[in-house]
Order: sequence, then C-alpha cells, then structure tokens
Amino acid sequence: MPVKSNPKIALIGNPNSGKSSLFNQLTGLHQKVGNFPGVTIEKRTGLCRLDEYITAQIIDLPGTYSLYARCAEEKTALEVLNNPSSPFFPDILVFIADAANLKRNLLLFSQVRDLGIPMVLALNMLDVARQAGISLQVERLQELLGVKVIPINARAGEGLEKLKYVLTNPVRRETEPFFDVYPLAPRALEEVKQHFALSNNYSAYQLLQQGGISEQVSADDQAWLSSVRSRHQFNSEELQAKETIGRYQHIYQILARASRQLRANRATQLLNTFDAYLTHPGWGYAIFAGLLLLLFQLVFWLGNIPLGLLDGLWSGLTTGLQTSLPQGWFNSLLTTSVLPSLGGVLLFVPHLVVFFTLMALLEESGYMTRIMLLMDKLMRRFGLNGRSALPLLSTAACSMPALLARGSCRSWRERSKQIFVAPLVNCSPRLPVYILLIGLFVPAGSWGLLSVQGLVLLAMYGFSFVAAVVSSWVLKLLVRARAEESFVMELPYFSRPYWRDIRHIVGVNLTEIGMRSLRVVLPVSAFIWLLLHLQTVVVSGGDADKAPHAGLEPGKLELKAELGEQESLAGHIGHLIAPVVKPLGFDGNIGLAVLSSFAAREAFIGSLATISSQAPEQQEKSLLARIRQLYPQNGSAIPPMVISLLVFYAFAMQYFHLAGTLLRQSPYWWAPLLQLVYMTGLAYLAAYLVNQLFS
Repeated sequence: MPVKSNPKIALIGNPNSGKSSLFNQLTGLHQKVGNFPGVTIEKRTGLCRLDEYITAQIIDLPGTYSLYARCAEEKTALEVLNNPSSPFFPDILVFIADAANLKRNLLLFSQVRDLGIPMVLALNMLDVARQAGISLQVERLQELLGVKVIPINARAGEGLEKLKYVLTNPVRRETEPFFDVYPLAPRALEEVKQHFALSNNYSAYQLLQQGGISEQVSADDQAWLSSVRSRHQFNSEELQAKETIGRYQHIYQILARASRQLRANRATQLLNTFDAYLTHPGWGYAIFAGLLLLLFQLVFWLGNIPLGLLDGLWSGLTTGLQTSLPQGWFNSLLTTSVLPSLGGVLLFVPHLVVFFTLMALLEESGYMTRIMLLMDKLMRRFGLNGRSALPLLSTAACSMPALLARGSCRSWRERSKQIFVAPLVNCSPRLPVYILLIGLFVPAGSWGLLSVQGLVLLAMYGFSFVAAVVSSWVLKLLVRARAEESFVMELPYFSRPYWRDIRHIVGVNLTEIGMRSLRVVLPVSAFIWLLLHLQTVVVSGGDADKAPHAGLEPGKLELKAELGEQESLAGHIGHLIAPVVKPLGFDGNIGLAVLSSFAAREAFIGSLATISSQAPEQQEKSLLARIRQLYPQNGSAIPPMVISLLVFYAFAMQYFHLAGTLLRQSPYWWAPLLQLVYMTGLAYLAAYLVNQLFS
C-alpha cells in the first residue's frame, strides 16, 4: 500500500515485550515503562518523524496476550483493530515481539495478522534470547511469517533507523491467513460478512465471537449476531479452543524451522537458579521482606543526612524575606504560609529521591514482576490475585481507577470487591506521604543498627497490606462472586536497568508531587492562613463578653493582620471539631489539618506549617521545630497521636479527585459516596482503637 505523508502507526504486543520503550524512543514522549501487564490501559499517541517528508502518528495500544477480551486491555485493542471507522485505526501495525518468549508472542501476532492490516514485526530482546540459548534465523523467520522482521533493541534505541526506513516504504498487506477460521463456521461467517459488508473472514469471526460485548456494535446488531450463533450452533468456547490449538500447531512448525535451542550461558543459568529462590513460597517472601527493610532503612539513613542543613537554609530564607520585605499582608502570607507549606514538603525531597530510585531499580530489573507472581499465590486465598498487587508494588500513579476500569469484564459483585478493597492497598501517593509524616513526627532514633523511622514505614506498609487482604477476605464471605479470573503473565528475564529510565521515573514522580504541592497544597495553605486572620464579630444580643468559642453565629468577619488563634475563624472551627477528633488523640489544629488533607495528603503538612508559623515567638525557630511543637513530645518514644494519625491515613480515602474518577468509571452514582463513608468510618474506628491502646 502507498505510504501517506501522515500515516497512523499502531504499536501492539505482549506485556513486557518492550512496546512502551519503543513508543518512547519513536516519539520522545516519556510514557511509563514497566514490567506489569496493563500498565497502559488507555491508548497513548505521539508524533514521530520518519524522514523529511513523513511524520507518523504513533498509537500505543495496551499490552495484551490475546484479542479475546477477558478484560479491558484486550477489549481496547480489539475495538481499535477490528473497527476501520475508529479514529485510531492504523494504516500500519508494528508488532513488538520478545525474542526470548517468541512462542507466546506469536499467538497474538497470528491473530492480528489475520485481521488483514499491513504489519511489520519488530523483534526485540535478541540479546536476552542469545543469553538464554535461543538462536533465531531472522531471514528464515521473515520468510515463514510473511512479514518484514526488523531486529531492534527498544531500550537502547538500536535498529530504529532501519525500522523507520521500512515504515517509509509500502508495507504489503498479507492476504493468506495465518490460520484459516472459515472452515470452523462457513455459513455463519458468510451471513456476518454480508450483513456488515466485510471482506475479511477473521473480522467477521471476531464479531461472532465477541460482538456481544463490543461498543461498536449496536444493540440491534448484537441481537442479530446472537440469533446467527443460535441458528448455526456456533459454540464460542469450543471454536476458540480449536482456533488456539491450530494457531499453536502452526507456530511450533515455524519455530522448529527458524530457531534452535542451545545451552544457556552460565550467567543465565545462575539467574534461573536465583529465580527459584525469589519465587519460592517460603524464601521468596523472606527475601522480599528483607529488601523492603533495607530499602526503607536507606530512605531515612540517606535522606536524613541533608535534612538539618536544608531546614536551616529554608528557615534562613524565610527569616531573611520576613525582615527585608515591607510588613503587611503579602509579607505575612509569603513567610507564614507559602514558604512554610512548601518547605514542609521540599525538605523531604532527598528521602523521596532515594525511595523512588530504589523502587525504580527493583521495577526496571524485573524483580517486581516476580513479586506479583509470588503474591498471586497468597492473595488468591483471600479473593484477590497478583494483579491486585500492582498498586502495592509500582512507582506508577495510584492504580485504583485502573483496577476499577478492569471491572468492566466483571459482575457488580466482583466490582464491589475493587470498590471496597483496592483503595486500601498502598500505592505511590500513599508511601511518600508516609515518608513525610514519619520524617516529621517520628523521632530519628535507632534500634540497634536499624532506624526507628524505617521500621515504622515498614510496619505501615505491612499494616496496609494486611488491611486490604483481611477486607477482601471478609467481603469474600459476604459477597459470593464467581471465581476470580486467572492471572496470566509472562515472567520476563532479568534486565539491566538503564539510568536514563531511572532518572525519568524519579523525575516524573517528583514532578507529580511538586505539581500537587503547587496546585493543591499552596491554595489550601493560603485558605488556612485566611481563616487564621479572619475574626468573627458576634452581633447577637449585645453579648460582648461571650467567649470566642461559643459558636459560629451569624455576624461579621473582619480581616486583621495580627490575630490570636483563639479569636480567629480557624480557632472557632477547631473548637467545633475538637470533640469529634479528641478520641483520636488530635486537638483542634490537627483536626483542621486533617480536614484540609482530603484535598491532598501533602496539604496536611502545609496546613500544620501555616498554623505553627503564626505566633511571632515561633517564627524564630526552624520550620521542623515549629511543626513538631504542635503535638506532645514523649522523649524518644513515638507519640500515640502520631501512630493514630498514620493508621487514620492508612484507611482514609486518598483524595477527593479519586471519588470523581470512581464516579466516571463506575455505573453506580452512589459508589463514591459509599466509599467515602466506608473508608472514613473505618479510618476513624481504627485510629480510635489505636489511640486508646497506646495512650
């Protein structure tokens, strides 16, 4: 087919095949590169200059093992590739295959090839295949598959120029099917082809198989397809099994003629032996716990080194601006709200850099995929599977909406498990918040060679995991859902992490926290500052001697430059909520900061920094000293209020915007409200019990 000046080129392949790495290399857009099935659920697009005349739109389709839609990934890929009217329907397909796992990769390749879209095969990870003792004859493979085969290294960027050159030339549309489905249901296929004006047998076959769940097929057409299946006794499961067996038989024949299995090198053999320990039902958990302990210890060992210096520099900057700028509202807002709230987060950037770097190293090496496999064995007993461990282990953004999106393939009973359980699992916005809270409030002592702060972080990590598992188990007893869908994932070989990718992952996560600080923490802190400078003037009945905390009666609000906390509107609000939060060990200030944190967890620290910076005698102290004076000290021991606060945040809903995401993803308008009430009530009860226990 002739090449357009702006062709649409779709990337498709199995998870862990290097598809997202190739997308990054081609477009320069830095999409998340991970080792989990379904990191990319939505379609991603970018532009790639193939030569001086042709600029292609690159479409990154979700990683999937098959076109049969067991969940959202397969459904998204099929909706695009079997719908020529889709705005994302490609002119050319680039199939990315992992050379070390070619047998499984070729199943999806054969399905996509039979849809009749012009295609090129990008053969990735040949170096890994050689280490595993797999020898591939690229030219022979190209001849047998009937498509161009281009060897590449997606992460290193090797072979991309040749791939671009091939894409600038006409790509042949293969007409001979890889596996002919026509003999499976000839009369039914003829009816479907005629009804939908199709010429491709496999497109018609997929409509018969999955037209009932396709968004591109109208309700009338779905009913018509159902009648065709009934009339011709079209048994979907039986025919799908025959198709899969037939495809694999052809794949075995091709690989027997184009590849040889040699002896793996010594390094690969050692890694395979090590793999047996990493995924062992006993040693695997012990090694994972040991790595987490080391990781969390390093976060505070290394992160605490520059903490005192940064605290002094930030406090010096604030004091300098306070004395040099003219006194007034701007001075007060800048030096007692904006700078302290930002400083409360920025002082712990070294801790976050260490955390994200170490987590990215584990993720990029392929180790986290082993943990998902290991967790599947444990979590399946409680009604979850290894996929539910994704937000627990990833440095990606919180995956609760993604988990809910997968629920489109489940019943409402199974979706309820995600609504009530998924938010309890740790994800990346939660762990950095734990680091901030523990760094602020937990004394930097040691227990032998171990940092107390690191041990507390490990305890919170384990506590959240146990809470999610127990909640799932209870829900499993209350809600009888059908068996959880199988968790299918190719275990990738260990790979050397690239520092370019590590720097990118760290940069993306730090940027996300920084942007959240600018978009949410600063406005919330400024609002708290405003409450601290607004005085309520009660005008009812001439009761001038009425105590300022008697209540918020209708009256006037006056803005004052200097105002005692007890006379401010913030003081009134704190007094009102104090009886509610006192059983948790919180006072009015802590309660007000907790309320503000429903916008974003980091807002809690910004609010405390603003509240602690108002008194003139406190402004001479460092920022950390000011914040820490807001709660009762207990020597080197951890204050009960801090434990109660950490437990509260382990259960409370992360952000209000997640409720909006849930509302969009769920067909139930009441789901966000129910989740907010459920999680807030659970957080309050747990914090109350912990405070009573440790007080």
